[in-house]
Amino acid sequence: MLYVRRGTRLVPLIHGGDQERRRRASTENVAGIVACGTALELVEQHRPATCTRLTSLRRGRRLPNNVNFCFRDVQGETILLELESEDVYASTGSACHAGSQAPSHVLLAIGRCPELAHTALRLTLGAPTTAAEVERVLELLPIIVDRLREKLIARR
Repeated sequence: MLYVRRGTRLVPLIHGGDQERRRRASTENVAGIVACGTALELVEQHRPATCTRLTSLRRGRRLPNNVNFCFRDVQGETILLELESEDVYASTGSACHAGSQAPSHVLLAIGRCPELAHTALRLTLGAPTTAAEVERVLELLPIIVDRLREKLIARR
């Protein structure tokens, strides 16, 4: 699904027909359209219970599904690699700025210095996230951060 703000100019994805306001030629993907509608209905149906459950898995006043940490002296990208080796997947910034090497503008706006913002780690909870998975990350993360800090000290 794609939401397009009025006035936004789009280049056609597939040329040749008038479907989708000349943005994408070809027969409409009826199965995909129905599946998308069903997925949205299911998300909306389960959203209250999912938000309540995810809220119970975290502490503090914030969105129920994500948390951002900064770890002084340890680059967020390095933490990501360590977590990935444990089959834990996270991010260093917002999803809308994936791949950017710049520090988070949000962290800068709330007063974090660029050096600290580069240490950021963002964890996101989803509908299938379990309490056991949260506990596992809470066990792994301090070990990983301590190990990376020890490596840094050893290099100095």
